[in-house]
Amino acid sequence: MREWRAGNKSSVSQSLKRWNEEHPAYYKNYQESTPELTFAAKESHEASLARASTDAVYREALEAFDGLMLGDSGLVYRGKSAKFHLGLSGKKLEIPSSELIVYLEHVRDALGILGIEAMLGYPKICRGVKRDGRSYEYCELWTRVSAFLTLEHIRWYHELYPDGTAHKEVPGDLVITPISLASWFTGDGSSSFGNGPSVPVYLYTEGFNIRSVTLLETQLHNLGLNTGRARARARRGSGVVVTMLQDSVNDFMGLVDPYVIEPYRYKVKYRMV
Repeated sequence: MREWRAGNKSSVSQSLKRWNEEHPAYYKNYQESTPELTFAAKESHEASLARASTDAVYREALEAFDGLMLGDSGLVYRGKSAKFHLGLSGKKLEIPSSELIVYLEHVRDALGILGIEAMLGYPKICRGVKRDGRSYEYCELWTRVSAFLTLEHIRWYHELYPDGTAHKEVPGDLVITPISLASWFTGDGSSSFGNGPSVPVYLYTEGFNIRSVTLLETQLHNLGLNTGRARARARRGSGVVVTMLQDSVNDFMGLVDPYVIEPYRYKVKYRMV
């Protein structure tokens, strides 16, 4: 059984303390306006950690959640609590919406293990209209608010943009496991067959600040993976993309292979040696 070390009570307290110190007005209002939810969130998270130490399925769901948060998933803070959102479009990759919905159903089920309920009718296929009048299709999943997600918002959103919106960053207590790595790679990674035997692998971290990127690199090194860096345009963040060095590509794929599901199995590519 894999050891789960994604957090502990002291790290939760540190996250709360850091948020309080950096954004006292925000957190003071949060505490005063919903004291019962603040207490419930703490109780929920501590109970979650205790359960993770004995329940393997629950622990794996927590690991998958961390991986989702490293990718394009987000927590939206509204009305004194937080909800989860993930939107997907398969147009660039020519993945049918029907297959993306199946993947989002897997995400919904994993969140359900954590006690997080999807909003009625989600996940679902949505349609929008671009500025030029062309229509497009995408899939999305929204959940209901929960005490668990409210505290996770405090854990993941430490910085504020100039417009006052919260900025997702990597929490200091994060520990990457093969499951969270696979979840991250599925949502926000890529691979391709390069020249000769090479297989370029990218983890798109450009939206995170350099502190977060460094934390992620350290976690990958702890898994025995050698990483490099590339640059990418980023409206916000460091613009740094983490790459796998070629001597670690097959080790990386070996870690994530058991946990990557359709329609993203095409990303699992081994280097020919």
